Amino acid sequence: DSTDLDYTPADLMRKDATEDAQAWMQEWRLSSPVDDPVALGDRVTLHWLAGIFAFHEEVDRRDVTDYRPDGVSFGLWPAPFTMQSDANQENTGASIFGHTAFTLDERWELGLGLRYDYQYRQAQTSTRNPPGPVLSTSDQSRDFNQVSPRVSLGYHVTPAIMVYTDVAKGYRVGGFNAIAPPDRGSYDEETSINYEAGIKTSWLDDRLAFNAALFHTDWDDIQVNTQVPGGSPSDYYVSNAGKAWSRGAELELRAAPWQPLTVFAGTGLLDTRYRSGSQEAGENVSGNQLPFAPRLTWNTGIDYQGTLGPQRRIFARTEVLGSSGYEYDASNRESQGSYEIVNLGLGISAGAWQVAGWVRNLLDRETVPLAIPYGADDMGQPLYIGESGEPRTFGISLSKAF
Repeated sequence: DSTDLDYTPADLMRKDATEDAQAWMQEWRLSSPVDDPVALGDRVTLHWLAGIFAFHEEVDRRDVTDYRPDGVSFGLWPAPFTMQSDANQENTGASIFGHTAFTLDERWELGLGLRYDYQYRQAQTSTRNPPGPVLSTSDQSRDFNQVSPRVSLGYHVTPAIMVYTDVAKGYRVGGFNAIAPPDRGSYDEETSINYEAGIKTSWLDDRLAFNAALFHTDWDDIQVNTQVPGGSPSDYYVSNAGKAWSRGAELELRAAPWQPLTVFAGTGLLDTRYRSGSQEAGENVSGNQLPFAPRLTWNTGIDYQGTLGPQRRIFARTEVLGSSGYEYDASNRESQGSYEIVNLGLGISAGAWQVAGWVRNLLDRETVPLAIPYGADDMGQPLYIGESGEPRTFGISLSKAF
């Protein structure tokens, strides 16, 4: 990864980063047969699942920043020099999990789940001015463990209508940053409590379906990606911002008025906030919205699946995806505005072969889905560097199934 750090016509700073990662992971699962539950009586049946997950990974990273001779001409530094940072991280972990689902009278469904996670993490970092001496070193290690329960309850009002509620604890492990300010070398675990309630329905022999859900999430020590001061746009470190909440609703509708044609639509409403006392990079963000969390998202479209004879099929799809604006970071200084994206697709398949033409972003809407603070203006306010969204793109694909 090579970056022109100053983002000006002058050759002031360059950065080269290399990263090598190796990992192995293994999971074993054992469960009751899906179509043959365990009978606990005339009215109660049981499905169960248990498993173990284990992994080990090693990540080596080197960042080399060149402060170029042009910077001397501008009086930014007295002489050209190079800074080098090296980081090695090793993570080893294992999890044990299980889930049981009880069914009573084919109407009530009670789910109980439990997961235990353990991880051992260690990191060694060093910074130096080649070929000079080492300027700083760090050697850290820490154990993390967490128990995460889950409870769900569903009721089939009719065979085609079900209401449900679900409560679960979420967990994200803490760790160490390869690149970060001196006081941000590590971060703590993030935990959350997630509540959901909803209804799932099917009508007219599954030709019409409607689903709805309400949800609320409370976060503690929420982890956020923060730009490294003076680093390249790809340099982030993880920090704990504090507490936050998120709540909203989702609606989904699918209709098949006649066999080859399906019409679909969905929308999501969302409200998020950092709670009092939350901070990112030393800045108070209490009451601000969480980044990349639009208040409204929606989609609608038509899907056609027809036949042209034995072993031949024609398919077409058009969809519109929409989003309201969202914030780029916890400071809420800059945001992406609302937008709509139109996608089209048309194809034919014959046996195992398939050819399809497609267009993404048909109307060529300009978006900046990602932007980060980088540098400051004359008043000391952060400037942002953005990454443009995908423009109108079209193509043809040919594939064969095996």
